[in-house]
Amino acid sequence: MLIPEKLAYFLYRRLAAAGLVRCRLAKDDQTIWLSDKYQVASFQDVFLDPNYWRAFQIFDADPELVVDCGAHCGHFAILVDMCFRAKFGQSTAEYILIEPNEALHPAIHANLVNARMRDRARILTGLVGRKQGRATLTTNPKNYLVSQIGDESGPGKAIQYVDLAELTGDRPIDLLKLDIEGSEFEFIEANPDVLARTRTAVVEIHHEVGTLEDFSRMVASSGLKQDGPVIGGRDNVMTWFTRESAPADKRETVAA
Repeated sequence: MLIPEKLAYFLYRRLAAAGLVRCRLAKDDQTIWLSDKYQVASFQDVFLDPNYWRAFQIFDADPELVVDCGAHCGHFAILVDMCFRAKFGQSTAEYILIEPNEALHPAIHANLVNARMRDRARILTGLVGRKQGRATLTTNPKNYLVSQIGDESGPGKAIQYVDLAELTGDRPIDLLKLDIEGSEFEFIEANPDVLARTRTAVVEIHHEVGTLEDFSRMVASSGLKQDGPVIGGRDNVMTWFTRESAPADKRETVAA
């Protein structure tokens, strides 16, 4: 007798959480394990969203630096690295993955190891938005991908902000992903220097803090413009931003 779909999914999530059931996806030397409900939800959000696959189309050369803010289980980094490998025959990109929920860090580490990317990646704990200070992170225990950021006196765990300018030095950022739970407008205001060095960005813009039109207008001063389709979600929209000409960097100066 066939088990109803909803019951089957419920049982899978419970058995996976207990470590009794895992799903393995493999291609060549890369493997993705979906070992619990958080991994399933993260994989679904990334790999089943066609807008993320635009990384294959957008880039004309193998990127050097990718910064993933709101890394969750690391699936975004894995997906874009697959795109780079497929298009350029290899990927030498360095990854910085920033995830404030440390409960997800073991999954990020394991996923990057299985994807043969761990030696090119750094995993950091922190919030992204302001350049300094702390705020509290409240996470839904039933869904680690849903969280809220409040002021330091509020409920939740106090987390330090990460200064991307200090973290990346004067290096250009080939790809910046922002999925930072409503702090994207705060990030624009605090990090014009980082945006000026960003060549491409993919951003989730949350309705409760502002509109896509507002966000696009604010990043335009950094030379970034909205590019391609806008994918709408229940409480956010996601789209890409690119610049017509790459910002100057030391590699180009030396080459000249």
